[in-house]
Amino acid sequence: STMLEGGTYVAGKGLYVIDNDYPDNSDKTTIVLLDVSNSFGTVLEWYDVASFTDDLGGLTYNSTAGTLIAVSKYNDQFFSFTLPTTSEDQTTIYPTDQKNLFQNSNNSMFWPEPGYNAIQLVTYDGDVELLFGRYEQVTRVNPTTGSIKGGFWVKPMNGMLGGLGHGGTFAVFQDWPGAQGQIKTGSLPGEIPPE
Repeated sequence: STMLEGGTYVAGKGLYVIDNDYPDNSDKTTIVLLDVSNSFGTVLEWYDVASFTDDLGGLTYNSTAGTLIAVSKYNDQFFSFTLPTTSEDQTTIYPTDQKNLFQNSNNSMFWPEPGYNAIQLVTYDGDVELLFGRYEQVTRVNPTTGSIKGGFWVKPMNGMLGGLGHGGTFAVFQDWPGAQGQIKTGSLPGEIPPE
């Protein structure tokens, strides 16, 4: 498919990607496991995602809990899925947990909004947090409660965040005819910038 939304690497398994229009699953939202070794890019397994989640916008892996975490593309929610097993290949998987985002501070510039298309699990200032990306904004979220802790504006990018990766890597896409995406590196405030 050419409609991939996000992905995450899991050691010993492969690359899990989200495809909201997967042709082998009647164009429904699907998590696809790709081979990254001998036959790079070959589909190993795929899992139909429960339809109530709607389209997903990004995917990350929590190695401590053994879960995939996906952010909703059109709603202010995120979902956790137990890492699927081979016996679940081509079956429907359901989230083991779902959280709505919320903001308790009236003075914040970061609110629960639709349109997230990137997610990454990180440790920032000693706390485990989820980073959600949308437009030129990175929102910090408590993964246990869904509480928005603040965030960062990433400017100038000459585009919108299209993905967050390990080691301060950002995928940037431009949403106009003839535009080309870019890969940029950066760091969170207080971190040592990459070379």
